[in-house]
Amino acid sequence: MKLRMAVARTRALVVEDDPAYARLLRLHLEANGYQVHHVERGDAGLEALHDFEPDVVILDVVLPDMDGFEICRRIRQDSSVPIVMLTNRAEERHKVQGLMLGADDYVTKPFSAPELLARLTTILRRARRREQATQRPVEVGDLTIDVAGSRVYREGQPVPVTATEFKLLAVLADNPGRVLVND
Repeated sequence: MKLRMAVARTRALVVEDDPAYARLLRLHLEANGYQVHHVERGDAGLEALHDFEPDVVILDVVLPDMDGFEICRRIRQDSSVPIVMLTNRAEERHKVQGLMLGADDYVTKPFSAPELLARLTTILRRARRREQATQRPVEVGDLTIDVAGSRVYREGQPVPVTATEFKLLAVLADNPGRVLVND
């Protein structure tokens, strides 16, 4: 019997009303290991933000019920999830508006999938570093996992672990009671 270790996939919430762009985004994101949740309206996006708990939001500006700028503003009221605005509004004033409202990046359509994926990787890397820097050590039984320092202690004594073992332990400790699957 082969034991397969599961790792949580990066969750991307796509708020996009154009079916062709939504399909293209899903195709490229899923091919690169993302778990994608797509909605076509801003109100559904705000609801999915709490239900799906994405690692990143890809947000169109022009939506049928409210614009992406308003959605970005509402998200920033209580969340620091990375936001990438993906829109056909290419004027400088729109880019500045989106970034000033709290978007982490602003990409115009048509877009290059490799460039978008590189931007997402960079944004997520910075977000994870910020998160790790502010994390307190995690206590699990007699283990202490110092996420910021990448160290593990058992009953106060250092435990030597490889980088892979540490990452795995940190993911498991951060997801107590959850089944993690790598599809």
